[in-house]
Amino acid sequence: MSADPSHAAAPPAPDYFHLGVDYAGVLMMLCVSLVAWLGFHLKGADLVLAGTWGLVVGSGGAVAASLVVRRKLAILPAVYGTAALLFGGATLIFHDPNIVEMKTTIIDSGLGVLMLGGLALGKSPIRMLMGQAVHLTETGWRKLTLRFGLFFLAMAVGNEVVRHQSHELWLAYRTAGSVLLTFVFAAFQAPLMLKETCHPDPPGLRPPEDPPAA
Repeated sequence: MSADPSHAAAPPAPDYFHLGVDYAGVLMMLCVSLVAWLGFHLKGADLVLAGTWGLVVGSGGAVAASLVVRRKLAILPAVYGTAALLFGGATLIFHDPNIVEMKTTIIDSGLGVLMLGGLALGKSPIRMLMGQAVHLTETGWRKLTLRFGLFFLAMAVGNEVVRHQSHELWLAYRTAGSVLLTFVFAAFQAPLMLKETCHPDPPGLRPPEDPPAA
């Protein structure tokens, strides 16, 4: 008997709380930077330092909210949140904007090496980062891991290029440009993920066994 299409599994709805945790620090950095620029006419290193306060407060609040509401923190938000607190805190202590500007280069380079290194060893680290929300074939995971590895390395190179231009340009890139590039890249992975999606059997469902021999 054919399956009823009305009972087909629907794609998961967007987890807006999870998105909020992911981007709270960057959004707070953008808001504080705009206020500092438009209201107090800060520029250069002072503008980055002001924005860093927003990054630290936003990231710390997002991590705390996730632990309180969900009682857990996904791997990637944990990495970015911890890095934001460490690099942002060091930036404010030493009054050196280069510290927070290098954060993206270091983190994205590390993730890129992790993806490509895992792929070379026959692993798919991106599967661990995405958790159980996505089910792909082995071919799909390998392709996605390669793409994310190259993307992370490209973002690290882009961050290095931009941060050596001016503090203002880096701030605009970090709070708007890199976020937009990430969403565009993720959108372009949709055809691959749809093509390589597999549907695991529900727990406890087993194929019928052969009848015992007479």
